[in-house]
Amino acid sequence: IVMAGTVWFAMKQMTVIDDAYSAFIAKDARAVSEIRRTNRLVSAAMYRLYRMIGETSPDQIKASEDELIKIPDAAKVSLSGIQAEVPAFTARIDAVIVKIDQFMAEIRDVRRLATLNRNDEAVAVIHAKVDPIIAPLMAEISVMADEMQAAMVKGSDELTDRTNETRTTTMALAAGGMTLGIAIVILVSIFGISRPLASLVAVLQRMAAGDFAAEITAS
Repeated sequence: IVMAGTVWFAMKQMTVIDDAYSAFIAKDARAVSEIRRTNRLVSAAMYRLYRMIGETSPDQIKASEDELIKIPDAAKVSLSGIQAEVPAFTARIDAVIVKIDQFMAEIRDVRRLATLNRNDEAVAVIHAKVDPIIAPLMAEISVMADEMQAAMVKGSDELTDRTNETRTTTMALAAGGMTLGIAIVILVSIFGISRPLASLVAVLQRMAAGDFAAEITAS
């Protein structure tokens, strides 16, 4: 019974830990991946913007612009997914989404100027209006990524500690169960087998010696 209880306890605890690891992988790790993807998307948006300025072919300018305008929606999808996984960052992610919308609003003039090949003016607008938005935006995303990474590492360490504690507890219970089991076997052997046998042998010896008045009593 003791051993069965030990096995049940160990299986229950390991199931809890396994569920926690699954949730950890499904949420925390995915959130870190998505926030870093968002940072890459913002960088890609700036790259596409400068490609528009650098290209001379209208077709290439249009192609870069088409790629550029897809990026904010992709970033918002990633950020919305993060909010579902780690609600603690919801307010900060909302602020990032607002900044992305500001970024898209401020680059309208840059896109228009780039399409007209008025590149010096486009660059001037980037420095005056876009850079003040994009720099803190990327910095905030990087900070959130680092904080999520730190929380993920902390969670992993805590799960490892729980695993080690469960292993130690299980070993202690198993050792205790074995000790108790051995003690019970010894007691049963002494009081349930050895003593009755010794008593029976003594009576038989008396009877063999001619003492027929000796009786075998139940123990």
